[in-house]
Amino acid sequence: MVERTVNHQGLPQLHSWLWEKPQITFDDLKLEYDAMPVEERQRILREKYGLQLQGDEIVETPQLIADSLASMDSYIDDIEPKEAYETALFINPGHVLDPDFKLAFLRADSFDVHNAAQRMVAYWERKVELFGAERAFIPSVSTMDLLVQDYPALIQGGARWIPRRDEAGRAIIFRYMKYGVNSVDSMMRLNWFVLHSAIFDREFGEEFQKNGFVFLAGNGLVDRLLPFDSIVDMRKYLAGVSNDAENILPFKTKSMHVFFPSRNVIMGKLLEQLLSNVCRKIRLRLVFHDGSNTENAIRSLENYRIPRDSIPVELGGDLSFNYKQKIYEQVIHDVCTVMGRVSVDHLSTAIKELLFHLMET
Repeated sequence: MVERTVNHQGLPQLHSWLWEKPQITFDDLKLEYDAMPVEERQRILREKYGLQLQGDEIVETPQLIADSLASMDSYIDDIEPKEAYETALFINPGHVLDPDFKLAFLRADSFDVHNAAQRMVAYWERKVELFGAERAFIPSVSTMDLLVQDYPALIQGGARWIPRRDEAGRAIIFRYMKYGVNSVDSMMRLNWFVLHSAIFDREFGEEFQKNGFVFLAGNGLVDRLLPFDSIVDMRKYLAGVSNDAENILPFKTKSMHVFFPSRNVIMGKLLEQLLSNVCRKIRLRLVFHDGSNTENAIRSLENYRIPRDSIPVELGGDLSFNYKQKIYEQVIHDVCTVMGRVSVDHLSTAIKELLFHLMET
């Protein structure tokens, strides 16, 4: 558990790192946009707004898929070292060599076979780092792969896959961070669980792989936006999120929307620290919304093809769903899978009760 220093009102005291000079300011971001080739700038804007021009979408012909998978295998063979990948291949070859699994990596890199091969090798190294060798080589990332210390983050909904798509067919991930409950590694493992659930969803996974993901970072008090006491932890988390998105996990980030509660000096410095500690890919896809006026913020999101009924009530939208019930059902499903059960009906009432009480703690 991350310890926090709070004042007499229960709010975090101002962090010294907020007053450090940011490496990138809003003025720097504007200069970066202005210096960008017009074609690249327009492409990023289309991604943020959920728009497509003819030629933006890759036509996945059987020949393109077959040739790309073969080339990807060839590139992987040439990568050294790749110990984690080779271990995964030895333990679970059916999963590692599954064309559908590999195709997710190709889609994440727009069928750049060299980058896709690098991403897959890095994926297994990172998975071992986060989950340990005893859990890393299981095909999916389920609630059973999380560590005991990760469950507070899971139960509180630090990151959630919204059960809706936006108007561009993109997956929506809602981040709602709170202080004093999670380590950086716990939050990273939660990110992996949530993203895997969407990337490899049986019904919409292929669509999400093709159309990408949008992220909504929750509005609220300062403590929800400052989950770390030290700049070391903050940078470690943002570096991990950035690296996973840019180089490791098989998905495409289209936009990241950050709600902030008010316009003031502290928020400005916080947001510039955010700009300074994420990768270029995410930085150029960040969109900031003034959450002090909920209706205006919702209308702003609608401009990016994220409709009101796909925006959680926590942000002022119309989407309300029982998150804890969803996680409870997921835990039951995952326990059944681990136990080799055919149906959740075979799961004993005692275990269901135990899980229910776990979710209530």
